[in-house]
Amino acid sequence: MSSAENHDGSSGQKSYTGWYAAGGFAVVAVIIGLWWTSTYNTQVNGRQDVYSQGAKAKLVVTRRNNVFVTQGAVVEAAAANESGAQIAIAKARSEATAAFDLTKNIDVSKLAESKELQEQFFKAMAAQQSAMLKIVAVREAYPTIGATAAFLKFQDEVSGSENRINVEYARWQNTINAYNKSLIGFFSSVVANHYGFKTLEYYEPPAGVDINTPPDLTRILKRG
Repeated sequence: MSSAENHDGSSGQKSYTGWYAAGGFAVVAVIIGLWWTSTYNTQVNGRQDVYSQGAKAKLVVTRRNNVFVTQGAVVEAAAANESGAQIAIAKARSEATAAFDLTKNIDVSKLAESKELQEQFFKAMAAQQSAMLKIVAVREAYPTIGATAAFLKFQDEVSGSENRINVEYARWQNTINAYNKSLIGFFSSVVANHYGFKTLEYYEPPAGVDINTPPDLTRILKRG
């Protein structure tokens, strides 16, 4: 075999090797690109889930306030023959509405990113619960009022609201946990840092507020 033929064969092998290398790099680039896109989408969707669930949590708090406004007014009217009870119920409803007003302008998309907003939001929830307990106290002091259809309707509505709040709050915490997990790990953190994604914090109740173990209003209301 001539040197020219050997040279041509060697060139051909080098050419094939170059193509194989280029193809290998292309495959790796595609895999990395797909992984990057998938990781990015997971993080974006996870953050959106947190915002969406935060909105649902705020919605059920709004529903509870509506119960105080509408059904509470019916209970207050039913207590017309007991001035002390009527005054106490009116005061509790006013306190509940004032507490809810604190949450009206809270941007739920920022709720999981701001301890200040979380404290404001959950303090308002605790204040509404406190107002509810005051109405429960009225029922204890005036059993005839507690036996009225208006109060029974009111307690059912409030119980339903409390259950929804507990469920949506737990789901909100779960979405935060899932989102934070999507940012963990060296490679995932590279994507997160590139796009400025940061972990979100669980709510830590301020002194005097124990939102994680709220009073069991469902049990209290149905007692007796």
